[in-house]
Amino acid sequence: MADHGDMLFDHGLVRKGLPFENSSGIPLVVKLPRSMSEGRIGTTDTRLAEIRDIFPTICDACGIDLPPGIDGRSLLSPDGGHEIIHGEHPAGEESNQWLTDGKEKYCWFSQTGRELLFDLINDPDETHDIAHDRKDRIAFWRDIMVKELSWRNEGYVKDGKLQTGQQVDPSQPWVGIGRTAFSKN
Repeated sequence: MADHGDMLFDHGLVRKGLPFENSSGIPLVVKLPRSMSEGRIGTTDTRLAEIRDIFPTICDACGIDLPPGIDGRSLLSPDGGHEIIHGEHPAGEESNQWLTDGKEKYCWFSQTGRELLFDLINDPDETHDIAHDRKDRIAFWRDIMVKELSWRNEGYVKDGKLQTGQQVDPSQPWVGIGRTAFSKN
């Protein structure tokens, strides 16, 4: 596993931190003990997962109870995985927030307000932005983003609407990912 990919000239870019699949969509390979591998060897699980799911999965594999406050999910559980994943990257003018359900991806660039929408089923390489064609889907995803960011202290949401130009304060002790916050210290 890794925490991000690198866009090696995908979209004409060589970098990480953008919401495109080659930067944000990371394969996870798991080798289970033999006692837990029956029926799983060589299978692909397409459920959405995040790094925060690794610890609960390891605990589950070892038979250890999760400590309080852990919001990841065990990928060994049939109800593991996520319906929607929220990602972000504070990258100056390219700072972005994104949401995906594995079928569509909504991207919001917080400094400019630019919105992108991709149909990941028919366009897995994200070459055709359908945001202008699907205002209904943009509104749907924007509402979810507002809910995801409304609790945050950066000011991304005001009066139920996304606010552009809000700078991430590097002195803040929190960097949020979904509803999990990781201390920088």
